[in-house]
Amino acid sequence: MSDEFDLSQGIQGAINALNEAQKKIEKSMLNKMEKALGVIQKDAKKNAPVDNGPLRAGIDHKKEVVGDEIIGTIGVGGPANEYAVYVHQGTGIYAVNGDGRQKVPWIYKDPLTGKFYSTKGIKPNPFLQKAIDDNKGKLDNIFGEQDLK
Repeated sequence: MSDEFDLSQGIQGAINALNEAQKKIEKSMLNKMEKALGVIQKDAKKNAPVDNGPLRAGIDHKKEVVGDEIIGTIGVGGPANEYAVYVHQGTGIYAVNGDGRQKVPWIYKDPLTGKFYSTKGIKPNPFLQKAIDDNKGKLDNIFGEQDLK
């Protein structure tokens, strides 16, 4: 991106040039956000456990402009939305920050098979956080890239 402005049009020319620069910067940052979200989403899907696939298939991202901020979000939609947090954060005695049920074991009935199971919880699988942590260098590079247009 060129950092030179044609100021031959006076104040209005400067305002127009700054408005154009702002549009180019916003477009560049939206592209960089999309690229960064794609990197994280790809690895989150790779890290997610697979039983029959809805968790992995439900991982998606979006970006939006809110005021003067560009906000990127990665989450899990679809049927896996209800249980993704338990996979990511763990449950029972294994839950992150000790936030799980401590009175263990407990028994539950699998709604699909009708079988009963006893558990102390499941260990966390922070598939999304791992994708973010593993790609910090890539994200720094993406957002630090110079625009040559």
